[in-house]
Amino acid sequence: MQAKVKTVLAGVTCAIGAGALMSNAAAQETVTIKFATGVPATHFISAVPAKFFMDRVVELSKGRVKFEFYPGEQLGKAKDMLSLVQTGVAEMADIVPSYVPDKLPLTGVTELPGQTNNSCEGTRTYYALTRPGKILATKTFDPQKVRVLMAATIVPYKVVTSKKAVRTLEDLAGLKIRTTGGVTDDTMRALGAVSVRLSGAEIREAATRGTIDGALYTFMSVKSFGLSETIKFATEGASLGTVSDLFVFNEEKFRKLPADLQKILDQAGKEAGEHYCQWMDAQEGKEKAAATGIQTIQLAPAEAARWNAKLEGSKQEWGSRMDKRGNAGSEALKAWDEEIKKVRAGT
Repeated sequence: MQAKVKTVLAGVTCAIGAGALMSNAAAQETVTIKFATGVPATHFISAVPAKFFMDRVVELSKGRVKFEFYPGEQLGKAKDMLSLVQTGVAEMADIVPSYVPDKLPLTGVTELPGQTNNSCEGTRTYYALTRPGKILATKTFDPQKVRVLMAATIVPYKVVTSKKAVRTLEDLAGLKIRTTGGVTDDTMRALGAVSVRLSGAEIREAATRGTIDGALYTFMSVKSFGLSETIKFATEGASLGTVSDLFVFNEEKFRKLPADLQKILDQAGKEAGEHYCQWMDAQEGKEKAAATGIQTIQLAPAEAARWNAKLEGSKQEWGSRMDKRGNAGSEALKAWDEEIKKVRAGT
């Protein structure tokens, strides 16, 4: 485990643990929340939504809430973030659902090709479906005993490669492409690539050693994980899907907080997601313009149509596969389609 770097935001401490959680009668006491991420403090998840969220909670609570922030897998690996929250090692954590598709299978609805055109419309749709009583809350997060405070979808993916330019499906065939797992595995396999499941922290070493030929990624992530010298090509133009990101809180501990602090955490989570998606949509364009060492390849219209045709049936296939496993895949697809229409209409 790397050297411990703990960030503490100002406030008086009262640990959230057995016997130490506040009741409503003790509403003026203060609490400390342990918040873990699987990415470094310099990564945009830590630096943008996590920082915004913590700062906003401290502001809204007038210092009654204090955070101990543990970035960079200090408390556990990225794939273990959900377990850290469930077991109480941390009260809350940033999780990538596709790292644990067996536990959060329905979150794959956010990652399918063609689901969103940008971060904000995906983020607003995703967040709505995680609210109490909505399908992703009742069928995914409630059974895992965690509450979603922030839900976001990253900007749509590109194929980025280190040595070989990808202009056609034939160029992509057989290349070892990093994915986050879950639906992204299916996407790459459908296009003829070899899917290699890795966390973000593992990509640089794998790319340097040639273990992978590239990744399903964004320009923002290339910079954040120090891949600017390794990645030479980026191919865009097809609808390749994305990955989602969540801040979750231990449900039992959340319910033991005073009602006003619960509302503050919920408010800060919603605001953090909106701040995050707006930043991502703007930042992706800036990073693309700044990535002068990366050759951007725009698929020819006919070639993009070939890629999209390969992926056309992926939504229905995913829904059917989820249904057969006892998960409400078709219901989740319907709910997503209905909600994103509202988002696009501004209602």
